[in-house]
Amino acid sequence: MIILDELPFNFIENQGFNSFCKVMQPRFDVPSRLTIWRDCLKIYLVEKEKLKKALKDQRLCLTTDT
Repeated sequence: MIILDELPFNFIENQGFNSFCKVMQPRFDVPSRLTIWRDCLKIYLVEKEKLKKALKDQRLCLTTDT
C-alpha cells in the first residue's frame, strides 16, 4: 500500500490508519515506520538487481519531455 499509493512512511502512524487496522483485524500489530522503510528498501534492492540483470549487455536510451 505504501509503495503502490506512494504514501509517506509515517502514514502508518496516523490515528485513522491505526483505528482502521484495529477494526479490520484487532490482533494485527502495525509495524513501525522504520520496519516499513526497511522492507521497502529490501524490495527496491531486489528489483534493482533484477533490472540490472535484464538490461545486461543491452543498450538503453532514455528521453524526457519537460
